[in-house]
Amino acid sequence: MQLPALTSVLAFTALTVTLSVNPGLSQEIPKQEVSFACRSISYQGNTERVPTTMAFVPDKKPNPYVPIIAWKSDSFPSSEWTPKRRCEQVSKKFQQFYQQGRLDYLTTGKLNGLGVICAAKPGECNKNNILFSVRPGVNPTTVLAELNEIREGRTSDLNWQNSGENTYLNLGEYLKKISK
Repeated sequence: MQLPALTSVLAFTALTVTLSVNPGLSQEIPKQEVSFACRSISYQGNTERVPTTMAFVPDKKPNPYVPIIAWKSDSFPSSEWTPKRRCEQVSKKFQQFYQQGRLDYLTTGKLNGLGVICAAKPGECNKNNILFSVRPGVNPTTVLAELNEIREGRTSDLNWQNSGENTYLNLGEYLKKISK
């Protein structure tokens, strides 16, 4: 008579152990390649956490995390595009374009009346390579130039190129350079 009760207790214990162990086993081991993600971080002198598109550069020592874009602006008319949502969506695009080998260069353009930052190899901005739109009334070339100020404040590490009217930021070369 006690055998069914013991069987139930053992089955419950096995189920509990299985459920508590599986989440740990299913977590992804970080890849040892450049990747992009949205993280909320605090900047020096400020306790506010800001959604930030971050690059993970595994060979960069001592800190492999490089902030690319801090998302603070709420100036887009659509309330659904909060800084956090923009960070998440743009970080996914950075990752997608990087995996496709299309994130070597960043450039600027106009799409649907808004200034945009695009992934280019070099080429022009279009709906297939747009990373994000800039605030209305803001020059996208200025935003592209400011991207490097967010990282470590050192613009000299970046490789800029001009081709006619377009300016290109060689992000691919920068990521290679900082990983050495």
